[in-house]
Amino acid sequence: MRVSFTCLLLVSVTACAPLSDYETGALAARAVADARSQPERLHLAYLDCYPLPRGAKRRCIAAIAGNTASRVAARSRAYTTAFGYEAERLGFRAFLRDLDKPCAAINDGPLYNVKKNAYHVECVDGHRYDMRYDESGWTLVR
Repeated sequence: MRVSFTCLLLVSVTACAPLSDYETGALAARAVADARSQPERLHLAYLDCYPLPRGAKRRCIAAIAGNTASRVAARSRAYTTAFGYEAERLGFRAFLRDLDKPCAAINDGPLYNVKKNAYHVECVDGHRYDMRYDESGWTLVR
């Protein structure tokens, strides 16, 4: 099969065009589905990147993302942002589940509470937890 130069030029130009709102939404939805299909160990790895300073967090996520086939193919900001956000939320839930704490799901990313020196996690089923991260890893604040 022979492809003309015009066709190749058209494909390369459209590949560089900004994404429409629909395309951005579709990529984000695909990213969430991809994150949910990943093993729990990947979610927990994202959780360990969560509290790091911006540069270190970027390097931590890049190291994890390199091992995920669907992430390698999707390099758009809409995809990678949605994937990371969902993986982090699933990581918080997996951590709580490992401690036998009920948490159906987490809709919003945990906020840092300066007074408690911990991240405040609110589950959709009403359960609330405070979690702290230090060199030994994540712990639940009592």
